[in-house]
Amino acid sequence: MEVRATVQEIGGKSWAEILALRLGISQSAAKARVKDAEALGPRPIIGGQTLDPVLPGCAAALAGGAINLGHVEVIREVLLKAQRYT
Repeated sequence: MEVRATVQEIGGKSWAEILALRLGISQSAAKARVKDAEALGPRPIIGGQTLDPVLPGCAAALAGGAINLGHVEVIREVLLKAQRYT
């Protein structure tokens, strides 16, 4: 969505605010969705190119139906804890 318009062009202050208003969900649920999109979606960079998702394995497994967002959250927690040991 960031490639098509900015938050300000849509009339909001953040993507979470836009999602909360448009989908009728809480701010915390909207923030979680934005966090998921940032980790699991392609990342546009200057010049029009895109980078792979931050969690490409999770993105592929989610797209294939092998895992759900609950699994992704557990994987994120494990990776965060594992950083302490690197």
